[in-house]
Amino acid sequence: MKYVLTLAIALIASPALAAPPYACHHDPVCQAKRDGISVGEAKRRDTQGSDSSPRALACMKKYGFTLAEWHAYSVPTSKAEPYRRCRDGRG
Repeated sequence: MKYVLTLAIALIASPALAAPPYACHHDPVCQAKRDGISVGEAKRRDTQGSDSSPRALACMKKYGFTLAEWHAYSVPTSKAEPYRRCRDGRG
């Protein structure tokens, strides 16, 4: 009976204990794990395009943050993901 109770508690509590999204600060291994891609793809994405290109700056303006905020890693995920899609020409 204790085993069943322990298993039930573990299954109920496991989603609550899941790690929150995290910033990888240009670490390709961390980015690959976070995004579910290969390390090579993470490296390619990290170096693809310049964050100061006209397209990237227009996307930053669209989502309401600055290059300084982007470089300070202070942009929330809710803005960073659509920005990356915009910058990379996918949205």
